[in-house]
Amino acid sequence: MVRTKNPSQKGPRRGPIGASNAPKPRFPIQRTEIWDNKVKIFGWPSHGGVIVLDNATLVDLDFLGWDTVNPPLKRDRDQDAEDEVCQRLLLLGAIWFDSQERYDIAAAVEDDFDPLASKVETGEAPRPTKMERRWVRVGWPSHGGGFWVAEFDNHVFGPPWQGPGLPGETAHLLLARNMDEKCEILQQLGGQFLANLEDYQGAGCLNAWNNKETGEVGPLVITRYVEW
Repeated sequence: MVRTKNPSQKGPRRGPIGASNAPKPRFPIQRTEIWDNKVKIFGWPSHGGVIVLDNATLVDLDFLGWDTVNPPLKRDRDQDAEDEVCQRLLLLGAIWFDSQERYDIAAAVEDDFDPLASKVETGEAPRPTKMERRWVRVGWPSHGGGFWVAEFDNHVFGPPWQGPGLPGETAHLLLARNMDEKCEILQQLGGQFLANLEDYQGAGCLNAWNNKETGEVGPLVITRYVEW
């Protein structure tokens, strides 16, 4: 039997004749995202993946040399310049994810947001790793000679725990007016002072730039700047 369309049933709205309904490919170009309760900064390294500094502060933007009133919203068109930003983000404690998709899944688990978080619960995606669930903050004192670093396991990701959980006073960092005050607060949070990046043995990505060759749970997805 030949099925005919019921004229009362409306289908999807059609675009202009000759126009493609296929979605445009996504080329991630965002740099700064300002949410209702946090600021996120993204870097797109030539090695692949995405480097994310969550809960960025005024002091962090000052370290990056950015205008805090009008921070950059898009990644750099020049990949060499983009790599420089990525390295600076790592020095602040940013985490290096395999891809935008992988970061979105980890962020969904942290925020308990379905349906992305359900991919982990059903086994469709691996649980956030020790590195992916790490909270790392770094301060660089004006006198030089090293840096302060504090890092904890973010227990909001759930078990298995990967070390001591976040203390309740991390929001104190929002009150730092300069990098020296940030260092003092990191010290109060139990951070340690290290003389060189090579001395860092934590689970974060501070010294990952020169030795990261593979992704955490998959390949490092390389992106490029394409304006849409």
